[in-house]
Amino acid sequence: MRVILIIMSTACIIPGIVKGQAIETTLLLESRSGYTSNMLLNPLLAEWERSENSAYLSTLAMGQAAAVTGRFSGDVSGGFIHSPFLNRDETWTGGFGLLSGRFRLGNYFSAGAEGGYSRFSTVRNREFRWIQPVLTWSPAYNTQFRFKAGPFYRKTGIGEDETEEFSERVSFYSVEAEYWPGFRWQFRGSVNGNLEAPTESVGFRTSAAYLINSSARISFNAGLDRFGYQVPVQNGGGGGGGFPPIGNTTGNGEILEEADYLIRAGSEAVYRFHRNAKLSLRGDFLRYNSTAGAESFNDLHTSVGVRVNFSPTTRSRGRADIDWRQNDTQTVILNLRYRGDGDLYLIGDFNDWQEPGIPLSHAGSNRYAAQVDLSPGAYEYKVLLIEDGEESWIELSDDTYTVSDGFGGYNGLIFID
Repeated sequence: MRVILIIMSTACIIPGIVKGQAIETTLLLESRSGYTSNMLLNPLLAEWERSENSAYLSTLAMGQAAAVTGRFSGDVSGGFIHSPFLNRDETWTGGFGLLSGRFRLGNYFSAGAEGGYSRFSTVRNREFRWIQPVLTWSPAYNTQFRFKAGPFYRKTGIGEDETEEFSERVSFYSVEAEYWPGFRWQFRGSVNGNLEAPTESVGFRTSAAYLINSSARISFNAGLDRFGYQVPVQNGGGGGGGFPPIGNTTGNGEILEEADYLIRAGSEAVYRFHRNAKLSLRGDFLRYNSTAGAESFNDLHTSVGVRVNFSPTTRSRGRADIDWRQNDTQTVILNLRYRGDGDLYLIGDFNDWQEPGIPLSHAGSNRYAAQVDLSPGAYEYKVLLIEDGEESWIELSDDTYTVSDGFGGYNGLIFID
């Protein structure tokens, strides 16, 4: 269970599915440095080594491609990670691949699946594989629930001949919720665990993110994990403390039911100092408590990193200032100021991202306009430029509310009351 949570958190560095691009590719480079007093708090490693204290460096190179067509969207990602731990004279290297697809069943539901594979090696070699069906329910424009369940496989080997040390299969589940009360706040929560032992190992997560402006964001997170296990006691001896051993415990005599609790808290600040580059500062705190021996201690993980995105198929042709105005009905008027040639089209959730989209009328010098009938909800959109038969996305100004499209670019975002 604890290994699954770590790998899933590693997968979260992959951007979400892109909206508004029929086919798009991107390259991502990230460099981080930090300090960890516990390997569990570093998502690249999956073992509990509380005696370790180390500074580290980490480099990530990743590529991703996605497609959106009508009700279907999907993406595939792959990357390489190189992470030396300076105080341990040890370097971890590895790669990963992720694949996901989803089909929108209607206005409220979508169904799909996601899976992945990763392999990291140093003295030990670790492999992880997982696949999960995913059901998404959006009862309101600013509320979403996701339900996931599926098998997770892990194998650990030692040496060049990869002598198997340990392997396991776990049926993993996750229930996630997301709520946007407005443009600036985003709240998330989740419950996850092992379907085969739902009461023994379970985790809770919650987070809140605040958009300070179009370039800066700050977020806070907290969580609680419970890992239940059995400790065999022989001849009336004690069970001993510490994190549960890998695999099943066996032995004669009395079996004690014990549990370890991990209380987590953290925060992150992200600043976009360039259209395709971000700086992030992150800190995480962990409190460990064990019923076996009443053991407890604290751990800390801090890091700073820079992430740069390259989108080879996206070309900038200038920036657009956009103003949305809603009248007494559900008709929304878009006013856009753009300096350039070509024809402009509006594409978004309101037309299932079908190209070329809603044409914008030329309303004067560098001014364009369009009217759209929208029901209450949240809508992401882009502005498409077609010039001399070539298509490209118009870059939105910093004054426009935007969200990441998952490929280094941004979608505009509008809320209709």
